Amino acid sequence: DAFLLTRDTRKSPSGEDIVLWCVDENAHPVRIVVTAQRSVFFVPTCNSSAARDCLASATLTCQWRNLELVDFKHQAVTGFYFSSSATLRAASRVLGDRQIEHWESDIRLEDRFLMERFLRGGVRIEGDGVIRDGYLDFHNPRLTPSSLEPRFRILSFDIECSLDGDLFCFALYGPGLELVLMIGAPQATSTPV
Repeated sequence: DAFLLTRDTRKSPSGEDIVLWCVDENAHPVRIVVTAQRSVFFVPTCNSSAARDCLASATLTCQWRNLELVDFKHQAVTGFYFSSSATLRAASRVLGDRQIEHWESDIRLEDRFLMERFLRGGVRIEGDGVIRDGYLDFHNPRLTPSSLEPRFRILSFDIECSLDGDLFCFALYGPGLELVLMIGAPQATSTPV
């Protein structure tokens, strides 16, 4: 099990990959890469033909599929799938300009991925990981929710500099640590540096 810290999408030869960084129960870093993901938005099925025509005339490529979903009016919904988030955003602009109703084009690929799997923090990872440069790396594992809640250690830091970028000092504060490093001549201190 691991606890989710960050999520992002990156371009790859296969389309777009979701990259999740986590920490396991022993505070070791874990990277999860889920490859070849597609961005999606939804269109009322009664408007899907008009939406497909608009996107084709704008030379925007997508795949579409009628889904077993309904909107708040209980009307059928069609999913429009794109190989990149940039293409999805362009398609959303085209449909918006033509006033063709569509939903959820503003939900980021990695956020949708997490929401659809009910992943909010703790993550159970099923798959084979490979030890890399100081972290455990998983590619396309099965992910399910977990109740893991790690004990975090906190370190605050503050960097003081001029408007021109000249560094004045660097301060660190955390459990058992209160330290300010100053630029200039050394001065006596009671704290070992």
